[in-house]
Amino acid sequence: MACTCNSGFRYLKGRPVPCPICNKDGKVINKASLVKIEGISEETREVVKIEEPPKTIEQILMIPDCYADKRYSRTVINSMLRGLTADRLFDKLDSLILNTRNGQIRQENCFFFAPQKFDLDLWAYTFLKESYEHGKSVLPYISLDVLWGIWLLTNDTPNIKPEVKESLDYMSESLNLTWYDLLLGDILVLKLPAVYNNKTLTILMSLVTQRVLHNKPTYLISYWKSAVVKKSTGGAFIFKEDENYGMNQFTIYEHLGFLDERKRV
Repeated sequence: MACTCNSGFRYLKGRPVPCPICNKDGKVINKASLVKIEGISEETREVVKIEEPPKTIEQILMIPDCYADKRYSRTVINSMLRGLTADRLFDKLDSLILNTRNGQIRQENCFFFAPQKFDLDLWAYTFLKESYEHGKSVLPYISLDVLWGIWLLTNDTPNIKPEVKESLDYMSESLNLTWYDLLLGDILVLKLPAVYNNKTLTILMSLVTQRVLHNKPTYLISYWKSAVVKKSTGGAFIFKEDENYGMNQFTIYEHLGFLDERKRV
């Protein structure tokens, strides 16, 4: 029987495991060639050979098509920084990509913000690809809305409307993620969307607190700068007040230069 793995890896609970059949050396296979698998003919009900393309890294990590062929580039970022050669946010983003290439992961919780023109989502997808390619347990980039939905399903919350439950079940099946996958994955990048509430922040901190116990880092990319988040209900409690205070809280890395310049114009 032909191999049915995902591009040379079996993606188990967020962990890429090299396929022992077609990827014995443990390298990522990301080819567009066709593979043959066995299926059942609808007409004759006999076992037949079916050709279908293997899943790419982008498909496995659920990376949108518009980001599939793009990579985060510090050179591009520098061209947007108007002559600056150092920036705390982008220096941190660079170091994380370098560290994952070298197999170095340490527990930390980081809050990232930059104006939309810098497109931090591109960094997130690049970071996930790099981490996956270097054998880390990687989870898809999801928003706190999705995180909230996974939590509802895990806790079997009563009084959910049938149509909402149906949507949550579809989401869970599509992502193939559980709350426990989120707890134990090596790399977790989350999105704080434009609209959120205290409940989603509470679920976020519940997850982060448990990931800290397993020595796992969490990275949060925000639509809003930290000053805005702090003003929201419960927002101030997710941030560290001091570098040595609150291991389950987030250290802030943000670039505000573009916004500050716009205010002065």
